[in-house]
Amino acid sequence: MKVSSGRLIVFLMLWAATNGFAQIIIKGTVQDNQNAPMFGVVVHVDGITDNQLTDEKGNYRIVGLGPGVKKLTFFQPGYKKEERTLDPKNGTHRLDIQLSPLSQDLESVTVSGKKEETNAMTTLRPVEGMAIYAGKKTEVIQLSNLTANLASNRARQIFAQVAGLNIWESDCAGIQIGVGGRGLSPSRTENFNTRQNGYDIAADALGYPESYYSPPMQSIEKVEVVRGAASLQYGPQFGGMLNFIMKEGPKDKKFEVESSQSVGSYRFYNSYNAIGGTIGRFNYYSFFQYKFGKCWRCNSDFDNYTAFAGLRYTSKKGTTIKMEYTRMWYLAQQAGGLTDAQFNQDAQAAYRDRNWFRVKWNVMSLAINHEFSSSSKLDVRLFGLIASREALGFNGTPNQSDPINNPASTDLQKYRNLIRGEFKNIGAEFRYMQHYQIKSQPQVFLTGVRLYKGFTKSRQGAADSTYDHVFEYEDVVANESSSSHPSGNVAWFAENIFNVHKKVSITPGVRIEYIDTKTVGSARFVYRDQADNVILDSLNTGETRSKRWFPLFGLGASYKPLKGLEVYANFSQNYKPINFNDLWVSTPSAKIDPNMKDETGFNVDLGIRGRVKNAFQFDITGFLMMYNDRIGYVQQVDPELFSVYRLRTNIANARTVGVESYLRWNAIETFLPTSDWKMGIFTNITWLDARYVSSDETAFKNKRVELTPAFLIRTGLDLAWKDLKMSYLFSYTDQQFTDATNSIQTGNAVNGIIPSYYVMDLNLGYKYWKFTFNAGIENITDNKYFTRRATGYPGPGIIPSSGRTFFVTIGIKV
Repeated sequence: MKVSSGRLIVFLMLWAATNGFAQIIIKGTVQDNQNAPMFGVVVHVDGITDNQLTDEKGNYRIVGLGPGVKKLTFFQPGYKKEERTLDPKNGTHRLDIQLSPLSQDLESVTVSGKKEETNAMTTLRPVEGMAIYAGKKTEVIQLSNLTANLASNRARQIFAQVAGLNIWESDCAGIQIGVGGRGLSPSRTENFNTRQNGYDIAADALGYPESYYSPPMQSIEKVEVVRGAASLQYGPQFGGMLNFIMKEGPKDKKFEVESSQSVGSYRFYNSYNAIGGTIGRFNYYSFFQYKFGKCWRCNSDFDNYTAFAGLRYTSKKGTTIKMEYTRMWYLAQQAGGLTDAQFNQDAQAAYRDRNWFRVKWNVMSLAINHEFSSSSKLDVRLFGLIASREALGFNGTPNQSDPINNPASTDLQKYRNLIRGEFKNIGAEFRYMQHYQIKSQPQVFLTGVRLYKGFTKSRQGAADSTYDHVFEYEDVVANESSSSHPSGNVAWFAENIFNVHKKVSITPGVRIEYIDTKTVGSARFVYRDQADNVILDSLNTGETRSKRWFPLFGLGASYKPLKGLEVYANFSQNYKPINFNDLWVSTPSAKIDPNMKDETGFNVDLGIRGRVKNAFQFDITGFLMMYNDRIGYVQQVDPELFSVYRLRTNIANARTVGVESYLRWNAIETFLPTSDWKMGIFTNITWLDARYVSSDETAFKNKRVELTPAFLIRTGLDLAWKDLKMSYLFSYTDQQFTDATNSIQTGNAVNGIIPSYYVMDLNLGYKYWKFTFNAGIENITDNKYFTRRATGYPGPGIIPSSGRTFFVTIGIKV
């Protein structure tokens, strides 16, 4: 018995050793359709956690495989995925692969049999297209996975799962989206570098970065959000980058038509119609949107249309050329602002009935993408903008009545004020990306140059005295001003992902900016006596110019200890140049500090994010933002005339710390992954502490930074059964101040506190054959609240948000 046992042990040891040395090895070469080796192709084996990447010669080698059938997937963005199934025996097996380019660059591909993405929130990959996002705080909103009011661009629903955003809700139709983060103003998303398909859409990227145009959400595939670390690649804005990715025509159809019609409260109507498809090597997509209606308040009619056309050509060698044109026009009546007492008495009331706002926006772009090889790419984007915006009306504070309603007013007093801005700019961005290896670890280098030239003109003066939208100046003796603002910008940037280990990467970066801004202006001030006789008519002229260059540095790091888990950190410097409003004022009661400096600072992020299968998703980030030399107004006394005036200058340094958290649980899929029922629960909680930490003005020291609520909470429930969907959203925003002195209430309501508020929304969606049906109730509890105190148009004063409203949408796609 002992001898038999010994022989058995020896036999088992020999068998194990034999099988240990007789490994299965699969190797080969991956080439493109021109027989050129492809670098960085992902080679995935089902059942194996770690993927392999091809080297610069296109070679790959997979060792240590056990017996059995193997399914291999070969993938690289921009190429068709290839799958092979083998049943290899012991020894070495060769498998060569050729990948063919797609008719369009795919932004995401499902590998290894993963389920189709159903979550509305994802993150950007370390390398996405021609950009690097490794170690950065990023979010991607997948619009197709949202059940929301897209017809009205309802921002609080669209951005509900993005942590830390403060959203203005003063535009019922969603024509202008106002989003800010980390204590930065949401005014027309001015603190984000706002883009459409990667190119600028703001009025003037340097001197007036406000976006009067927001793309219709029905035309958007996804929205990319990159926080302050975007400063190196996209420009030095503190808020980061906001990029709207437009839909494209289907790859598998020559022609497809989509039509969606919506109706809602207060005569709201929206018509969205689009065509798209692929014919040979051409892909096209075009839409036309028209919407009109009345908002929740009186005197708030609007009329808006947006048109878009995009055409992309892909050559046999993979070079793509894409042209796009966007045209937007809208006219809106503005109900004006309210005082606190007026708001509390009747939030729907309006005391302005001849205030109007008109915008014309034209954006053009040409993008060329060329692959020299699978490891090196070049991207060129040319873009231009021709636009204007006009604000017409009586812009007195809400505790002042419109002179036209006073029988004692003179004809001169009845003239309205017209502010016109004209924007023309042109720019180009060149990006080059190179993939390479260091000690068999893949690395990525990205560099680029940005050229930009802008020209803005503004004028303000007396205009038509009727009730109609007549945007014409009157030739009268009255206060008026005009100014021109040419600007230029040259920037170079570079970033590199160093994968020091298969789980650790470090991404340093640098950006060097040269900025040239100039302002030439004149202002006429007319002083009259009580009988309306002119006693002084003066003309002031001025010219300022500022040339400067500065470097920005950043460093990101990423550590992935486990599959689906990442710890990331980032430091990036930020910079905001003095804008045109800071270089020129047209009122005698205000002055500009000639020694005013640009605003500087930095963002620091430290976070952890990940997913557990398709059950849990999370992203928790702690951050610090230093914002130095913030620009604002301080009250001064002229030492010679002893008159009081407001000085526009650097008022203080601000420090914002906070925690942004996002958690999602797909409850039913956790226990029943194959069920037709789906239920997702998410919560988005942000804590902010933003204060002025140093200032020469004692009134500002240790005060909270304006427009920074201490808490932002959004939580929601998504429930679906097959093609029937329902979503519920609860949004809470804590109280916030609107000026640096933290005033609670003022007589004209321009400054004061914005009280805390909550809103609840319910949306339903259903898809049947080629039809889609959507409906929703917004602000279910009919809360009266406001998110904004305007200092000028569309106020001044409190701008109430909408009460309870509803909408219904019917769509078809064939």
